[in-house]
Amino acid sequence: MCVCVQDLDYVAAMGKPGGGRNDVDPRFISLFSVFNMTLPSEASLYHIYQSILAGHLQPFTDSIRATVAVLTQMTLELYKTVVRDLPPTPSKFHYLFNLRDLSRIYCGLCLTTPDNFVKVPTQLRLHIVHSEH
Repeated sequence: MCVCVQDLDYVAAMGKPGGGRNDVDPRFISLFSVFNMTLPSEASLYHIYQSILAGHLQPFTDSIRATVAVLTQMTLELYKTVVRDLPPTPSKFHYLFNLRDLSRIYCGLCLTTPDNFVKVPTQLRLHIVHSEH
């Protein structure tokens, strides 16, 4: 019995070595087309997350909508601090923070409803609790 495989595409992803990941043999990598994706600039991240939160908070009160810029700036500052101060090490390789963690904060904030969050302190408290986890 002969099996013929045609038009097969294989997609793989990997991070740079370190934090529990090993180097990959260059001969193996040469079999792939390598694409490098850099992180967006801080201004781009601010615009993306500010737009998400501003869009979600449209039906909320003016006072809550006014917190969008501050909440976004606070979140990005927290993210930069965590990435800088908690790098992955061989003993703590799970300390790998990326944009997925930042997005989880905004997913939690987008679960809010205008009925339950009518005052700024409650919205800020939710943001702080989500940022801590």
